[in-house]
Amino acid sequence: MGGGFLVDVSALKQLITTLSEAAERMHVANARLRAATASDLGGHGLDHAAGGFQDRWEYGIGKISDASERMTDSLREAKELYEQTDQAIAALFPDPGTGAAPANPGSSPISRALDGGAPR
Repeated sequence: MGGGFLVDVSALKQLITTLSEAAERMHVANARLRAATASDLGGHGLDHAAGGFQDRWEYGIGKISDASERMTDSLREAKELYEQTDQAIAALFPDPGTGAAPANPGSSPISRALDGGAPR
């Protein structure tokens, strides 16, 4: 496709799944770190350093997790809008053989044309 814009909805769906799983893993890691006590590690200096690390880690991972969740929500909404738009536009181009809108909205005349294929 030359100079156009194409959204790979299945790749977008996979990205949403991956980000969602990453956010969940970060929540689990924070919960495990919160459950561990610095005093389990040993001497006073190490305990103090571990406690400081735990605070910074929890804050940083919490921020990353929150951003991942917001990004996941936004991408999910964008995916749905791309699918709705493609379906609405595809409905404007009836199948020449039957005069009906295509049965498979994921393979609309627009998607086929952008992929270099002729409308069916």
